[in-house]
Amino acid sequence: MFNKKSEECEIITFKNDYYVVNANNNNYINVPLYVSVKDSILIDKAEISNICLVNDVESEIIPLSIVELEFLNEVNYDNKTFFQYDLKLEIDFIINNLTVLDDVYLKISYHSMEAVKILIGNISMYNYSLNDQVYYTSLKGITNNYDDTEMLVGVLVKLETVNDINIIGIESMNSSVEIDLEKSYVVEEEVASNLNDLIDENYNVIGSGNCNNDIVIKSGDYLFLLLKYKDYTQVPIQGFVIKYLFNDSINEKVLTPFMFYKTNNVKREMVKIVYEIN
Repeated sequence: MFNKKSEECEIITFKNDYYVVNANNNNYINVPLYVSVKDSILIDKAEISNICLVNDVESEIIPLSIVELEFLNEVNYDNKTFFQYDLKLEIDFIINNLTVLDDVYLKISYHSMEAVKILIGNISMYNYSLNDQVYYTSLKGITNNYDDTEMLVGVLVKLETVNDINIIGIESMNSSVEIDLEKSYVVEEEVASNLNDLIDENYNVIGSGNCNNDIVIKSGDYLFLLLKYKDYTQVPIQGFVIKYLFNDSINEKVLTPFMFYKTNNVKREMVKIVYEIN
C-alpha cells in the first residue's frame, strides 16, 4: 500500500469522444481529472510507474506516456470541492489503420504495485498518409431536432480530384454513426447552396448504414452524405474515411474530425471512483 496517511480520494471525469487523427504522428490526448484531495499521491507523477488505456477486461492495451500533469483550479461539484487537473498523454506508437475503441479506461499503475482504473469514454485513432489525389474545399453539416436533441443528419462536402474516382465506401470515426451510402449522392451546385432542400424534415435518423452503392466523383462535385445512428445522441464532432478506387487500387481520403455544430446541451456522463489510500 501507499506509505502515506490513510485518506479517501474521489476521482471524477466525464465520458468524452477522443480523436487522435493526423498525418504528423502528433498523438496526444488531454484527460480532465477532478480529485477530492489536492496533491493526492494518486495524481503525483513521481508515484506513477505506468499509464495506459485498456478495455474493461484489459485484453487491449494502449501504452501512454505522461507529457504533463497540471493543476488548473478548484471547482465545486455536488457541494464538495474538487481540484481539477489536466493530464496530457502521448500514445506511444503509430496507428496505421483507423481504430475506434468504445468504453476505454485510463489505468494508472503505481510503484506501490497498486492501480486505479477509470472510464474516460471512446477514442478514435489514425495516423493517415497525406493524399494529393483528392482534397476537399468545403465541408458543411445539416442538423435536425429529434425529441429536443439536435443531431447531425447530413454532410455536404465539395471534392476536388486529379482524376475521376469511384467511391466504394465511407467509414465514420464514431461507432454510433454509419453512412447510408445507398442514399448518398452527388448534388448540383445550385442545390448545394440551399442545405434545407437536401433532406426531408421527417428523415428517420435511426437505423443502419448501407454501403451497397458506388459513387463516381468528378473534380468539383458536391457529395451529400446521409447519416444513421444507433440511438438519439449528439455527436457534433465527426470525421470520416472515404475509400475509393483509382487505377484499380483502393485508396483513402480522410475527412479529419470537424465540429459541424455547436451546442451547450451535450450531456457528458460523469464517472466517479472512490479510492482508499492507506
